[in-house]
Amino acid sequence: MLSRVADNLYWMRRYVERADQIARVVRVNMDLAFDRAPLEVVQLWGRLLSGLWSAPAWAQVTRESPTDALSDLTNIDAVASCVAAARENARQIRQHITGEMWDRLNGVHLALNDPARRAEWAQRPHGFFQTVREAAALFDAAIADGLARDEAWHFLQLGQFLERSASTARLLECQLRAPVPANESDRLLDEQLEWICLLRACDALELYRHRHRTELRPDHIVRFLIADQLSPRSIRYGFDRITETLAALAEAVPAQPAIVVGSALTDAVRVLEARDGPAVEAVCAIQGECDRIHRMLRATYIDHQQTVAPVANEGAAWITR
Repeated sequence: MLSRVADNLYWMRRYVERADQIARVVRVNMDLAFDRAPLEVVQLWGRLLSGLWSAPAWAQVTRESPTDALSDLTNIDAVASCVAAARENARQIRQHITGEMWDRLNGVHLALNDPARRAEWAQRPHGFFQTVREAAALFDAAIADGLARDEAWHFLQLGQFLERSASTARLLECQLRAPVPANESDRLLDEQLEWICLLRACDALELYRHRHRTELRPDHIVRFLIADQLSPRSIRYGFDRITETLAALAEAVPAQPAIVVGSALTDAVRVLEARDGPAVEAVCAIQGECDRIHRMLRATYIDHQQTVAPVANEGAAWITR
């Protein structure tokens, strides 16, 4: 496979995952706006929106601008730009993807740029976010049902799970860094609501409830989002898929050095199980590992500038179980 094709596949999948994430996070915040005071809503908006990979200008929300924040959330350009970038990558490699994949991407791109629908969504933005989420789900289905498990599939998997793992880690970091007032009565938002919003932003609320019933404990939620083996929204599940995919790529392309996943997730799981040290540092280490894998992936398979692919540190590498 040409490195250009691998690059297009990788970024196409990352942009679709990113568009779905932005739509999901913003919709969670919009749901809060119906029965909350503007100051309360903005407090949580700033936290969740800062967890986006690269928060657009309209997502830079401050507590001093609740009215502007409410109106800016109807701006669909941030999601539309991700879809447009995914479509452009797909357009350049039409012969390497299925017709169904192209139809899904092209269809939602045209819908997001239709003046009549944009005017309608400006009044009823929930319809817009639902359209994006459904399109992302149908695109996933087209990939799962229409592609052979070859090199193209591997780069799509890496794009999806690197984006998802990194974004989940960023949202977790924002939540864990949230300041806790000395006086409990000063809290504007109920703590349980904050953690429910985090689970919804990660698309993991129902998955969590299936595993832990109705018990909403912060330590359980953090452990679930990081270390759960069975949840497709957990970081551990994403790292398992990344590890398997990198091993398959190393076997398919023996001329290039293998990329080994470092020990950041192993260390994070150990910290959670032993309660040894702050979880936020472990989450930041996971983000760093995602960035390192991204750089090594480009250097090894796309730019071909790297001769070796070292592990980030001397700790034990992550091994799937």
